Amino acid sequence: MVRARVEANGTAASSPPKVRPVILGGDIGAYSIARAFHEALRVRSILLPMVPSAQFAHSRILEARPDRRIGEDDVMVRIVNGLVDEFVGETVMLFGAADWFVEEIVRNRDRLSPALVIPYPDVATVARATDKVAFGEAADRLGVRYPETFLLDLTRPVGNLGEFPFPVIAKAASTADFHAIEFPGKEKVYCAADEETLRTQMIEAREAGFRGRFLIQKRIEGGDNHMRVATCFAGNGGVEEVVVGRVLLEEHTPGARGNPAVILVEPFPDIEEGARRLALGLGWRGHANFDVKWDPATSRHAFFELNPRLGRSNFYLTAWGHNPVPALMREYVPDVVPLLRRHRGRRKAYSILPAPLVLRYIRGRMFWRVLGLWLTGRLTHPLWSWRDPSPRRWLYVQAYKLNQYRKFARHYPPRQARMEA
Repeated sequence: MVRARVEANGTAASSPPKVRPVILGGDIGAYSIARAFHEALRVRSILLPMVPSAQFAHSRILEARPDRRIGEDDVMVRIVNGLVDEFVGETVMLFGAADWFVEEIVRNRDRLSPALVIPYPDVATVARATDKVAFGEAADRLGVRYPETFLLDLTRPVGNLGEFPFPVIAKAASTADFHAIEFPGKEKVYCAADEETLRTQMIEAREAGFRGRFLIQKRIEGGDNHMRVATCFAGNGGVEEVVVGRVLLEEHTPGARGNPAVILVEPFPDIEEGARRLALGLGWRGHANFDVKWDPATSRHAFFELNPRLGRSNFYLTAWGHNPVPALMREYVPDVVPLLRRHRGRRKAYSILPAPLVLRYIRGRMFWRVLGLWLTGRLTHPLWSWRDPSPRRWLYVQAYKLNQYRKFARHYPPRQARMEA
């Protein structure tokens, strides 16, 4: 076996990397995957974002190679196959940091080098699991609660919408298909209090060229603190440990609505069981990420969707001591034993926001818990690591955090949050 030697002081002896992660994407989630690999194996990832970004500049744990055309199949295949040739003797693993990148990878599996390790199931399984209609049908079949859902087909002109149970949430059945459409006012998830608002939103999407289906769901009451995020890994041995995070705050800008901003890991046995059922029932392999919400009307959790990858907020796993890399190594590269076989040190909570901003939105016992985490240095940002200590990156992270004050004041002021809680 290839084992990294560890010195008496607990640090790793230098050795050539045996695994080379290649990550399609350019967001916090992409950086977090690279960070997880660096902490577990001390390897440097190759990131393939569409545009340059300050969060990747001057990094010691990754090398970013931007290409605006990386989302085109032919370009992606050529670049990734070239990386296999570049890193001869290493195991190159290919990841997508967004749904559409995962779909691009599995769609082109036969054109990619057979030497690549691709930790995703086949294209049919990915399509079935990520289609929100098929996911809802699977949830019903497996006894996992799923919100009451209606379908709106935008291949036809928008007609009468008065039969929906307002207020509603509207989202495209295929995230990847909707991602390809751009227009002013586009949002990741739409909220509509009445028929007129929903009609306007759907007409705008249709006029922009979207011809897929929208899911219309009655809005489950409760604010951000009712949301949960669950991540599991499914391999040949079944579904491994499911890690569930309690979301305290989400992002509220139109393009990022619903992305977790603050996460605390907690046990939720019903969510863990539901995630296992869904992963097994859908024939999943690799990491899967689920969006879940607590419904006070039924006193139960409802599953919304499966994301076919480590989610954008996947650093919540690494921060709390559940680095996702060891599971990947056991399943796909068993000859490589990670340095990080068990957690050492203090478990930390995930936050992309400065603590004083978080505390404006938190009430009750969670206020004191977050305050304690902050005061003891256990509220951590995914983009900042002592292993990646560039002063320029530190300044970027500080500017990123300060900019959140402006975003939340505009899109989700504390008064609105108190009304929704």
